[in-house]
Amino acid sequence: MALFGFGHRPKPLGFEYTPLYYDPENEEKKSRLAARSGGIEGMKDRIKSGLRSKSNPSRNSYRAQTRQSNIRLILILGVLLVVFYLFLRSNAFIGFLEAMSGHK
Repeated sequence: MALFGFGHRPKPLGFEYTPLYYDPENEEKKSRLAARSGGIEGMKDRIKSGLRSKSNPSRNSYRAQTRQSNIRLILILGVLLVVFYLFLRSNAFIGFLEAMSGHK
């Protein structure tokens, strides 16, 4: 039986993978679950992390930047629409259209 290779088989190599992506939300979730089962100390940690997350300035600044970006986009679109409307109503554009269509 050893002739056909059924005797000693090499074991497969192990696979060790360390992910490079760090997810802070997942870490926060794990710490909350660990704190929940920790009794009084866990309760203190949970309250402290809740207060810390509400006063996170980076999250508030992100929302403010998004709001400013949206307002800027709406203003630019409004100005472009007004300019486009004035361009369509101008005599130069109407003359160009008449020249292209062959009517005078």
